[in-house]
Amino acid sequence: MYVGVFADIEGSFGIWRMRQCRMGTREWQYGRSCLTKDVNHVICGAFDGGATRVLVKDTHEVGFNCLVNQLDPRAEYLGGHYVKPSLFGNIAGLDLVLYVAIHAASGTPNAFSPTPITGFFRNSV
Repeated sequence: MYVGVFADIEGSFGIWRMRQCRMGTREWQYGRSCLTKDVNHVICGAFDGGATRVLVKDTHEVGFNCLVNQLDPRAEYLGGHYVKPSLFGNIAGLDLVLYVAIHAASGTPNAFSPTPITGFFRNSV
């Protein structure tokens, strides 16, 4: 089974400030560490669940947020935001897609950084 893991950063465990999500800030290094740990847990779970191949696609901003040298080496990593044919690259060959550390759903009361994509994720949770 070929699993795609799409990784954002705002929903990572330990993130509570936007500076931790903004590329180039000192706090972003902490955010990257949080995201990488979350992604590693998902990679491990995917393989434990029967995956034979795992692709991690970094979807936050320009797409270089995971600390690649700390990622589970069993997974492939695809950094860079603009991968054709879509934001997520070619997903046609994936058997399962998991999205980790995404924003809270738009319209969620008291949520940290609800997604700016109005309504898109609201009906998905």
